[in-house]
Amino acid sequence: MVSSTNPAYNLTVNNTASNPYSLKAMTIIVLIFLPVVLAYQIWSYYVFRRRVSRDEFVTEPPPASNRTPGAPAPTSAPPGRT
Repeated sequence: MVSSTNPAYNLTVNNTASNPYSLKAMTIIVLIFLPVVLAYQIWSYYVFRRRVSRDEFVTEPPPASNRTPGAPAPTSAPPGRT
C-alpha cells in the first residue's frame, strides 16, 4: 500500500513483517496458554452443560408433622411470583 505522506511509510512486505524474535516469543506463549484456555473452556462447558429450569428452585413444603404449631404453611412459589 502506498503512503500519500512519505515513501518511507509505504506498506511493503519488509516494512510489515514482524521481528523473528517476536514471532518466536508469540509461538512459545501460544503453545503454553492455548492448552490452558482450551482446558478452561472444556471445564466450563462440563460444569454448565445442563439447563436449569424454574422447577429446580421451587421447594416442596415440609410435611405437616414437622411444622411448628401456629406457623403459617410455606408456599411453593416465592412471594410476589405466580
